[in-house]
Amino acid sequence: MYVDASFASNDNGSSQLGSRILLCDSSGACHVLLYTSAKSRRVVRSIMAGEVYAFAKAFDEAFVIKHDLERIHHQHMPLIMLTDSK
Repeated sequence: MYVDASFASNDNGSSQLGSRILLCDSSGACHVLLYTSAKSRRVVRSIMAGEVYAFAKAFDEAFVIKHDLERIHHQHMPLIMLTDSK
């Protein structure tokens, strides 16, 4: 999963949140399960707050997909989340 927030990038000063959820195998082949890019519903006052808000939103989506896949396949699947925020 890759997550990012673009702080105050819209014309009205709101932030844009984006995420990609990928399902990858051990050979490195990946399939995009979900891609989102949406205007933030909350007003954030800092870059870090935008990144954290995007990260939390994407974690919720990824955890549901992970949980469903684990129940279907009866095996543990790791959830790895990345952001460009320091």
